[in-house]
Amino acid sequence: RVQSLAEDDSGNLWIATMGGVSIYDMVYDRFTTLYYNPYSKKGKQRADNATVVKKDVNQDMFIGTAKHGLLRYAKQKGLTIQIPLLTASGHRTNYQVNAIEIDQHKQVWLFIEGVGLCKFNRKALSIAVVDKTVKNASSIKSDRSGNLWLGTSSGIHKYVVSKASY
Repeated sequence: RVQSLAEDDSGNLWIATMGGVSIYDMVYDRFTTLYYNPYSKKGKQRADNATVVKKDVNQDMFIGTAKHGLLRYAKQKGLTIQIPLLTASGHRTNYQVNAIEIDQHKQVWLFIEGVGLCKFNRKALSIAVVDKTVKNASSIKSDRSGNLWLGTSSGIHKYVVSKASY
């Protein structure tokens, strides 16, 4: 089952499924499988259990997974890495990303199941929790005013970024 689709600037189609992420090269009509470097382990792993894929203005691809958290493909380096979630007890890598949104300021926002609204820190290559009020959301959309809209099973919630509140 296809969970999410995104196209990169080379015209490749990134296909997120529970079985992994496939990259379809439309020019050569071939598929490749995405592998990533785990945060705290050596070697490579297949990027399975993918729930969402998004491209940012730097042509980097962000992949949300149900078991391995957030993965980031840095086009400039040609490398996919696992991004840890910062918690009080240290770095956590086994978390579920339900949704990703990249706003007009190039900020990558994500919703982590059971945790809440989070944002990606590009310099530290980590994720920080922004708000824990809503614990379950399936989608995020930023609007022109910079607010975030979260879609949940009970409706929508508006998060006002400038006030850091719902």
